[in-house]
Amino acid sequence: MRVLSIAIIFISLLQSKNELAIFWGDRQNLEFEDFKGIPPEESSYGAYTNYSVTEHIRRKNDSVLVTVACYFNKNDSWIKVKDSLLIQHETVHFAIAELCARKIKNSISKLSLSNNDYLKAIDSTYMLHYELLLGMQQKYDLE
Repeated sequence: MRVLSIAIIFISLLQSKNELAIFWGDRQNLEFEDFKGIPPEESSYGAYTNYSVTEHIRRKNDSVLVTVACYFNKNDSWIKVKDSLLIQHETVHFAIAELCARKIKNSISKLSLSNNDYLKAIDSTYMLHYELLLGMQQKYDLE
């Protein structure tokens, strides 16, 4: 069985400026102007942070290149009232998502991969941490 080497690419080195998203490496603190979405009338929440933690897998010879990114989606995030505590709360949601991205990067970097199972191993690692992320987000909202 041949073992593949893994390279984790930090998205902050690759990203371009994006008007629709804020990558964690660009800026960690959110501002009122970042929330461009329209709040649903039926929502009882004061704000909503839409984030993405993504992975991209590319194979090159005997190496697997994995890109993991965390970013805030401006057009799908909204805020009803300009309140500094609310912004701080939503910023922590973004930080929790970045923590998950870092845990995914760390776990993937420790994997020993073969030609046959590298996609499954990376995807299952991603899903494990993403499920933990959702639990952390819910727990944070209950505090």
